[in-house]
Amino acid sequence: MPINEAVTPYQTLPPQQRQQQVESLYGPQPPNELPLNLSIEQQQALRQYLDSQIQQEGRKEFDLAAPKVPQYRYSEFPFLLYDHTNHRTKSVKNHGEREQAMAQGWSDQPFQSEEAPDLPILAADIQEAQRMDMILKMPKEDLEKLLASVSGEPQPQPDNKKRK
Repeated sequence: MPINEAVTPYQTLPPQQRQQQVESLYGPQPPNELPLNLSIEQQQALRQYLDSQIQQEGRKEFDLAAPKVPQYRYSEFPFLLYDHTNHRTKSVKNHGEREQAMAQGWSDQPFQSEEAPDLPILAADIQEAQRMDMILKMPKEDLEKLLASVSGEPQPQPDNKKRK
């Protein structure tokens, strides 16, 4: 955290003006239904009531990050129909609409996927792939020699003389 940043924001407004500012932003706040000053007997009665509710219904816990998902329920409609001549789709909401659309030439069979045609692989392509595979699997030293011989640059030789 930077040095000049305060941990809590500095409040310049008195509480009444702060309340007015909050109400102007969010609207008037509803009054609290429960009194703040409960007697000891009232507190104990409230605790007993809450404990009895928890015992009857059980404590309900849930995870906000993983809400409960409703179980899948199959329904026949809406149903998707296909027009193979114009390559369109249409959703129908009941059996009558489905029969009417089927009479107009719509189909309940989906479009057939268009597969790519099988192209023959040429022998020259296979040889090129094998040559590239051999080069890629080559040790680093052999690869550097091959690249130097192709580029025409002289290969640097290791210096075997001892330096003083």
